[in-house]
Amino acid sequence: MISTIEIEGLRGIREGKLDDLAPLTILVGPNGSGKSTVLESLFLAATDLNLKNAFNRIIRGVGPSRHARWLFYRSGKLRKLTIKAQADPGKEQIGRAMDCDPDATSFSNERGSIFSRKRLPEARLVNASVFGLAPPLHELFTAVVKGGRRADVNDAVSKIVRGATHVEILTEGNNPVLHVVFPDYSVPAQLVGDGIHTLLRVVCHLAISPGGLVLLEEPEAHQHPGAIRLTAIAILAAIQRGVQVVLS
Repeated sequence: MISTIEIEGLRGIREGKLDDLAPLTILVGPNGSGKSTVLESLFLAATDLNLKNAFNRIIRGVGPSRHARWLFYRSGKLRKLTIKAQADPGKEQIGRAMDCDPDATSFSNERGSIFSRKRLPEARLVNASVFGLAPPLHELFTAVVKGGRRADVNDAVSKIVRGATHVEILTEGNNPVLHVVFPDYSVPAQLVGDGIHTLLRVVCHLAISPGGLVLLEEPEAHQHPGAIRLTAIAILAAIQRGVQVVLS
């Protein structure tokens, strides 16, 4: 479990540190206060994706990798970016460090992983604004089934979607698509509604993870109070299995 995160030069954070992160940590604050940046810092520190893929995961639609400089404080004013995370006081740190070229055209400026990352927690960032770059729902559900937690997802869907019985992977033109299934028809999960789509993605990510770190950005977005309650239940169940959850 990550207990400390230090950030220098990412987005709007010139320098900052959070200690005493718990199994469940909730970040609260007004828009633009840096909540998402903290989640992204944890993801960048803990993920074993390479830097380009990790940054593309959080670029938020600004554009391809040529816009790397916008992820640096004031577009590179500090000319460096450092993220450090620590699991326990006195133990080894994990993280990344970069030098910034304000006119950067790629992510090739990384100095390398200057901190050990041999014992990473698995990091999952769930952010509705970048679902297009996230794994498709049918892949997430496949991992859920392999992990023996199909019932978790089906239970959530049946409780929140009136008349639905379960979810199932069907094909559309030979392409796998996750459907919400009713007694006499089915609908692609992405078309049932933004709230259901968000709920499914959050519940799948939580169900997949036997441990590690799940980062949730505003999991209540688009959701009815009943769906928010199911999300809270899924978060609690994940924490009880040893997953660390940080959410805004």
